[in-house]
This record gives sequence, C-alpha cells and structure tokens, in this order.
Amino acid sequence: MASTHIQTLLSTPVKVAIRAFRADDANSLTGPWAAYCDEALEKRAVERAGVSKLLIELGAPSPPSRDVNRRPVVKDWAYTSISHTEGWAAVAHGDRPLGIDIERPREQLIRVGRRVISADEALDWLASDQDLAGLTRLWAAKEAVYKRFGSG
Repeated sequence: MASTHIQTLLSTPVKVAIRAFRADDANSLTGPWAAYCDEALEKRAVERAGVSKLLIELGAPSPPSRDVNRRPVVKDWAYTSISHTEGWAAVAHGDRPLGIDIERPREQLIRVGRRVISADEALDWLASDQDLAGLTRLWAAKEAVYKRFGSG
C-alpha cells in the first residue's frame, strides 16, 4: 500500500507518494501503463510498474515521458520528480520545480560518493563514524536538489 503525503511548501501544495512494489505489479497494469513497463528491461519494468502505480494513485492522466534534459514529464502536470530503488518507488509533483530521491544504504555509495560530495561534506562524514546511513541520507538529499535544479 502506498503512503501519500501532501506537503505545502512556500504556499504551494506538493503531492508525494512512496510505496514498496513487487515483481507482479507489472502484470496488473493495462493500456499505456503496460506499454510503458514493456519498453524497459525486466528489472526496470518492475520499477516502472511501481512508479506507474503511484502515478495512477496521484491521478496522472498518462505514463511519463522525458523532456530534452531527460527529466520525467507527465501530461497536464507542471513538475514531476520520480525515484526508485530496490523495491521502492517515490513520486512527487507540484506547481513549481521539485526533486525527490530515495536510496538504500549500499557500499557502492562510498566509491561513487567521492565524485559528488564536497571536501567539507567528506570531512564531516569522515569525522562522524563513517556511517553508511548518514552517507545515504546525504546522497539522497543532494540527488533531490540536483533533480530540483535540473541537473540530476
């Protein structure tokens, strides 16, 4: 079951939905939603099914497409942000630019994080207990900001 939350930021409502998804979610979709999942590789099809379920729940009129910057676009929605990772999906939409990201703690973030974390952030993380959960939160926050400003 999805968790839907409506948050008002700067007097603008933003709808956010997060849900766990399963491999059989793709089998329950029809029409353009099924075609959207069929376009992807098997793993991505399952993730797209989770995203599709959220978009339907939030009232999207059609599956997302991509703009020239590869950001998700949903017809008749001003701004949309989508994230998915290992069995979870998240969707946010509103009347102004926004970004959402979900991540699971994984060792790969330590290697990849070096490319996107500033020197000050790295020093703070090294001074903490090099907690993978803390690094994951930092990564997700930065990714959401990148998505918000169109560079992620």
